[in-house]
Amino acid sequence: MSRAGARGQTSSSRLRGRACVKQREFVFREHGGARANTGRKRAASRKGYERHRERPPLDARTPVHVILRAKSGVPNFRDEDIFRAIRRHIEESSGDDFRVIHFSVQETHIHLIVEATNQVLLSRGVQHLARRITWDVNRLRRHSGSLWRDRYTRRDLTNLRQVRNALVYVLMNARKHQCDEKEAFLASISLDPCSSAAWLDGWHPSAAWMLLALQLDLLRRDLHECPVAAPRTWALREGWKHYGLIHDDEAPSNRLSTRSQTSRSGHASVRARPLTGTRRAIDAGPSSDVTRGG
Repeated sequence: MSRAGARGQTSSSRLRGRACVKQREFVFREHGGARANTGRKRAASRKGYERHRERPPLDARTPVHVILRAKSGVPNFRDEDIFRAIRRHIEESSGDDFRVIHFSVQETHIHLIVEATNQVLLSRGVQHLARRITWDVNRLRRHSGSLWRDRYTRRDLTNLRQVRNALVYVLMNARKHQCDEKEAFLASISLDPCSSAAWLDGWHPSAAWMLLALQLDLLRRDLHECPVAAPRTWALREGWKHYGLIHDDEAPSNRLSTRSQTSRSGHASVRARPLTGTRRAIDAGPSSDVTRGG
């Protein structure tokens, strides 16, 4: 046998030997691998903050509930001069692609119900509004630096029940934050002047006297001009009313949800319908996931 033939036979033998070897499965035993509750833990000081994840896409027909939370130690947003500045910037922020439909200004945070063409224009609109508010608050209080605790909270209102619950949660939010008995009582028999409650088209007739008192107060303070935009989405304009007009004694519940509950009139409501579905044949009585009686 020639030297070249012996070399070829040796190579083929090696290949056959290698083909017989099986790759064993590598099993993670103590370190590495995808497991529950692994990775860097969130700092205790960051609990309750918004996670820095990519925002989901937004449909132009879907209203959004936005919350801007301030850092600790900032001035009270409900002070007269600061509230007027915030109200003015809310009014100026609305345009064709981003509109503030309702708002509520609390001591340390701001609630907004907005409409936007898409997710990018929503982010730009909220960031522009937050930036303008920061400039004015720092100017009024001779302060500098950031005003907001973290990125804004976004909650898409994907069905009619969520829209109604968000309206109650935003416009009646002052009733949730009153700790003193006297302040809680006064909040329960009035509508919040630091909100857009005076421009909601959907109050129950039982709230007529509260609405009149609020309008007279705003007229006395020269704040009677409407600072919010008219809704363009059907959900904010008419759709949410299929679950009942808002009564004068409603208050925010601890958690907004879409569960079916028994309405004030005693009729069980159907499960919430998505906004992308049909608008006809909505068989639902007045119902909401909010507590009655403040």
